[in-house]
Amino acid sequence: MKKKLILIRGLGHSGTTILDTILGKHSSIVGIGEGIRVLRGVKKEGTMPKRLRTNERYKLGCTCDNLVPECSVWGNTLDYIINNDEESLDKKFNYLSDKIYNIHGNEIIIVDSSQSDLDSSIYLRNKYEIKVILLTKDIRSWVNSYEKKYNRNILRNIFTWYYVNRKIEKFLIKNNLDFIKIGYDEFALHTEEILNKIFSWLEINNEKNLLKLSKSKSHIVAGNRMRLNKKSNSIIIYDNSWMSKKSNIFRNLLFKPFYKRNNELVYSNIKKNI
Repeated sequence: MKKKLILIRGLGHSGTTILDTILGKHSSIVGIGEGIRVLRGVKKEGTMPKRLRTNERYKLGCTCDNLVPECSVWGNTLDYIINNDEESLDKKFNYLSDKIYNIHGNEIIIVDSSQSDLDSSIYLRNKYEIKVILLTKDIRSWVNSYEKKYNRNILRNIFTWYYVNRKIEKFLIKNNLDFIKIGYDEFALHTEEILNKIFSWLEINNEKNLLKLSKSKSHIVAGNRMRLNKKSNSIIIYDNSWMSKKSNIFRNLLFKPFYKRNNELVYSNIKKNI
C-alpha cells in the first residue's frame, strides 16, 4: 500500500505554512514546509533554497528548535543535496522521507506546502498516494496583503489571484488528483470545523490541542517567517484589515466579476455570502 503524501498548494500569502504547521501537530503527520521547493534547488539569490545551500544555513533555524545543520531531518539531507543536486526530485525526496520515516515511523504522513509547485504531484505519485489541499484566501484579503507588502497594482493582483488559482485547480482536475478546496478565511474563522473536514477526507481521526503552533513537531526550514516566532504563532491571527475597504465603490466594482469564483474556492465548506 502506498504511503500518503499531503501537498498544500495555493498562492503565497494564503496561509499554507500555517496550515502545514497545524497539521504537523497531529500524531500521524509531519510537516516539511516548502520542502519540495528546497529540494528542487531553485537557486535565485535571496531565496531560502539558495540560502540553505550556503554557509548561511549554519545560522538558520528549523521549527524543531534546532539550527538547520543540527536538525535530524534536514541536516544530513542538505549535505546530500548540495553534493547531489543534479539528482531527480524523486531521489532527493526519497532521501528526505527516509530520514523522516526513520525518526517517526513508516506510518507517518508527510505534508509539504510548496505553494504553487505542481509537477511534484506527478513525479511522486508512483510511490505515494497524493492528497492535495487547494488553499485559497479571499481575493479581497489576498489583494490587500499584496498591496501592503509589495505596493503592486490592484488589477495585477486581482488577475494573479484568479489565473494562478485557476491554473492549480485545472492541473489537479486534468491529472485526476484527489484534492479538497479549503478557504483560508473559513479555516481561520471556523478552524475546528475545517480541521474535522480535512481529517475526515484524510481518513484519520482528529486530535485535540492542534492550535498551539509552538508545539508542532514539524521540520519547516522554508516558509512564512512567522513559523519560528513562537510568541506570535500560538494562535491563528486573522487579518481583517481588508474589511475596512469594503465601502470603496471602485474596489468593489473591480472585485465583483470574481465574487462567484471567490465563493467556490474560499467558502465552499461553510457557506458565506459576500
